[in-house]
Amino acid sequence: MIIFKSREIHLEPSKFFLIPPNTPYKTRLEQPVRHFYLHFQVQFSFQSNSNLIIQFPVTLQLRRKVQELDRWSQQLDGLSTRESFLAYYLVSAALLHIPSGTLRLNPDDIRVRLILDYISQHLNVPLRNPQLARLIGMNVNAFIRFFRARTGSTPQAYLASQRIEKACILLAYSSKSIEEIAKQTGFCNRYHFSSTFKKILRITAVRIVITVTS
Repeated sequence: MIIFKSREIHLEPSKFFLIPPNTPYKTRLEQPVRHFYLHFQVQFSFQSNSNLIIQFPVTLQLRRKVQELDRWSQQLDGLSTRESFLAYYLVSAALLHIPSGTLRLNPDDIRVRLILDYISQHLNVPLRNPQLARLIGMNVNAFIRFFRARTGSTPQAYLASQRIEKACILLAYSSKSIEEIAKQTGFCNRYHFSSTFKKILRITAVRIVITVTS
């Protein structure tokens, strides 16, 4: 079960659920359940304007694609070309169900791509605006205006959201302690991590344990 904005959403075999990044939600497991989870990131130029959880029906074709991808993922160490395309297919199907106007497309800019790629690869170390500005040869104030105009967020706000997004994945799908996760995502200690987590997601950082059975 997903708990979103005080509303309970029951997981059903007939539905897929698309949860955008930085969407505050909780989960509750009433009984063991086998599920298929696919984490992905879209191009940086797509910015969500609101928190929402999107539900859409599982067609017979989509079900078969999931079953095929699930079988391969259990047999292989990493995905082959075909399985990668299957994953892209499922992601595309999910994105097609996003309501019109929910996403905003900003102009692509190689300088922004450079900054966002750099941020994603250095989430575990301190990143300051002067350092980021130097990467694309801009002064700090101009860089902050430039970044916000193209992403809808300040550099530090974007950095914090990316760190928390990675932390959410580690909390849910790894056995690392909160201290280890805080260090891996660039926070000086667990208290700084917990404070930022609560500020961005408006919930307290806790470990989510999901039991999966055959």
